[in-house]
Amino acid sequence: MGEQSVLYLSRNDVIRTNMTSPGQCNRVIEESFSLVGRDDFLMGGASQSEHGLMLHFPKESIIENMPLSAPDYRYMAMVGYVGGDYHVCGTKVYGSNVTNTSRKLPRSTHIIVLNDVVTGIPLALISGTDISNLRTGAVAAVGAKYLAPPSAKVCGLVGAGTVNHAALRCIVEALPGLERVCIYDRILERSQAFQRDMADLPVELVCMESLEAMLPQCDVVHFAATAIPPLPWLEPTYIKKNALVEISSLVDYPLTLLKETNLVVDLLRMHEIWFTTDPGQNLATYPVIEQIHEGNLIPGQDVRELGKIVCGAQSISRDGRPIVFMANGLPVWDIALAYSVYQAAKDQKIGTLLPL
Repeated sequence: MGEQSVLYLSRNDVIRTNMTSPGQCNRVIEESFSLVGRDDFLMGGASQSEHGLMLHFPKESIIENMPLSAPDYRYMAMVGYVGGDYHVCGTKVYGSNVTNTSRKLPRSTHIIVLNDVVTGIPLALISGTDISNLRTGAVAAVGAKYLAPPSAKVCGLVGAGTVNHAALRCIVEALPGLERVCIYDRILERSQAFQRDMADLPVELVCMESLEAMLPQCDVVHFAATAIPPLPWLEPTYIKKNALVEISSLVDYPLTLLKETNLVVDLLRMHEIWFTTDPGQNLATYPVIEQIHEGNLIPGQDVRELGKIVCGAQSISRDGRPIVFMANGLPVWDIALAYSVYQAAKDQKIGTLLPL
């Protein structure tokens, strides 16, 4: 039996493949949405649809050094299989702690392992933090491509962190007609730093002092704010007619939002399982699931899935109401993008082979 090896790709290796450019990321994530829409994928659990498995730290403990629950503090593993031309299994493992920024560390750090579908042998061990941020940004871009008004010119960003850095670059790639970007973060200095960081983009960047001032201007809005309370309040009356509101983080909103908008999610059954097994997460989709259970919303009619829209199985009407797209992360996105990076690295002889 010959010696087995796994390809290790560092963050610099990932960047060198050029597979993390906004155009490449958007292409891969759009393809993976189409696969999800056709059910050519698997995720964890007997339902084949679970987001991942998270450690739940206790609120208190008599055990010395036991980690305790805190906002945006988690450790999670996300498994999946992606079909189509990818035909690969993988796992994303990450740890996140919002207090890392005070340590001059990233809020979250990700590692992705790819495995051969037949043998289960690891193919690659890949630095996944950039991949995770970019796939989230590309999800917002694919959502904008299919759901934003065709004449969209103004984009709003809620949260000036790493995710919205990636989201803006991907959205600009997907919506070349954008002219103006409004940035709101509850810490103004972060918005100003974001404005400086993104000055190379061909759009006007404007810092906003409130959501109330920003939302009525925007054709597309992407929420990617911190999970530390107070959460952003999404007031339906401030949303522009026909606008697209994309939610990738925790937000608060009134139930009227669900009655006055067209709703789209990434994968409805994932959120139904999440709602049942981990109600404490209080995700933006939970009121949607509650309204479905009460018979006030009908899946496929009142709540659609972006994957089914991308592959043509569902459509959404432009009836003047805003569209709200809620996405909380499918491991198949990470795996598909990581596999594209892996294939490019092999072709370009990038990375380090490690013995197993």
